[in-house]
Amino acid sequence: MRHVYALDVACPTCGAPPGLRCHSLVATKPLEPHEPRRRRAREEDARLNPDHVHGQIPLWGKVPS
Repeated sequence: MRHVYALDVACPTCGAPPGLRCHSLVATKPLEPHEPRRRRAREEDARLNPDHVHGQIPLWGKVPS
C-alpha cells in the first residue's frame, strides 16, 4: 500500500510541481499545500488504495486509548 500525500501531486492553484512546496502567487515564501492540491492527493490516494477505510486503525502499531 502506497499513500499519496499533497507533495506527491502537482498543485493546480500555484503550479508547484510534485515534490516542491506551494508558493504564494504574490510573494515567494513557501506555504502549506493549497486545498485543491490536498483534495487531489486524497482522491488519488482513494483511487490507489480502494480497500482502505477512513478511520481504520492498523492491526499492528498504535493501540487505541
